[in-house]
Amino acid sequence: MSVIDKISLSEKNHKRIMDTIRINGQISAAQLARINDLQPSTVHYILQHLKNHDLIEVARQGESTQAGGKPPVLWQLVKDTGYTLGLEVLKKKIRYVIIDFAGNAIGSGEHEIQPANTMYTVAENCRALLTDILMRYRLSKNKAIGIGIGITGLVDSTATSILYSRELETTNYELSTVLSKRMGMPVTLINDANAGVLGYNWYNNGQSTNSGHYVYLTINTDAMNIGCGILIGGALYTGYHGIAGETSTPLPNLNQLLNEGIKRSGGHDPLVEKYKHTGLLSMDHVLAYRNEVSSVASFIIDTITAAIVNEMVIITGFFDPCGFIIGGNITEMKVLIDEYIRPRLAQLCNKAIPVENMVPQVIVSPFGKYSVAYGATAVINMKIFN
Repeated sequence: MSVIDKISLSEKNHKRIMDTIRINGQISAAQLARINDLQPSTVHYILQHLKNHDLIEVARQGESTQAGGKPPVLWQLVKDTGYTLGLEVLKKKIRYVIIDFAGNAIGSGEHEIQPANTMYTVAENCRALLTDILMRYRLSKNKAIGIGIGITGLVDSTATSILYSRELETTNYELSTVLSKRMGMPVTLINDANAGVLGYNWYNNGQSTNSGHYVYLTINTDAMNIGCGILIGGALYTGYHGIAGETSTPLPNLNQLLNEGIKRSGGHDPLVEKYKHTGLLSMDHVLAYRNEVSSVASFIIDTITAAIVNEMVIITGFFDPCGFIIGGNITEMKVLIDEYIRPRLAQLCNKAIPVENMVPQVIVSPFGKYSVAYGATAVINMKIFN
């Protein structure tokens, strides 16, 4: 029996029990019955069924009750049942994570690629990386639950085709179908920002997001746009045509900002002297010169963070979210978030809406630059558990 056959549960209560075990890590039959409002006999039957299919196992004995009764048996998911792979495909790199059946990360990484000039090259880059991952981590295809891929751009309702991606310069390409055939594994596509917000909600077990409205922003400083995913009461909102959250404001280009900075400074600046002729300027380089009396570095930081915050203010006025969840490589640039984005968002929101407690939280995703890849695995697992 393949892992997909093993985990394909048709009974709703079976899925509910398995999902409750996933959320709690280790839990007793009595707790499962109480949480899911089921009879103990029903829970016992379901647990035996899941155990016989090697989906759950006894973790340990719990603590005795205050009355001194028999210690309960605690159940947990069998982590070796299978795994999911999540990718985030960008223009110059692919990020990946591998998650076991119990929700633990097996591995993660970032793979640099040459910018693809055709979607065939994009598909081949993904295939080559996936093949390498399977070999490096000694993963069996028979235990693959699925591959999720986060794509910047629009994905069709069947999660198989890229309808349009400016970043990848493509329209109407069935990447899922192509990769599924090449890898012999099921592949699901999702918009990158939608993946990011679903991943945060899924691996956070909905603890802070199920009762509120949140906006996820994926911000990669070498990408063209800010990606936006919308969560309403724990559910993804995609809009009538599935394009809700697509922001139109591009991030300023670093090298263009450098040239503008040269005009402003006359070229006499430590950042300019170092990177003027290289064409290799990155945001990390800019931040390194932030405290080097570089007016150009300050100008670039101000311009980029202003573009991000202005977008957040517009979203706040329109959507009124509880908070923004930030993902992408900007999460590794703590100073941008703490010293520029948070205070400027508060300043502009208070100016536009002078009402107490109207400024949204700014939450940094615990998955950092891998938040989209994590979300791509969540999309696969959501089909299994609920």
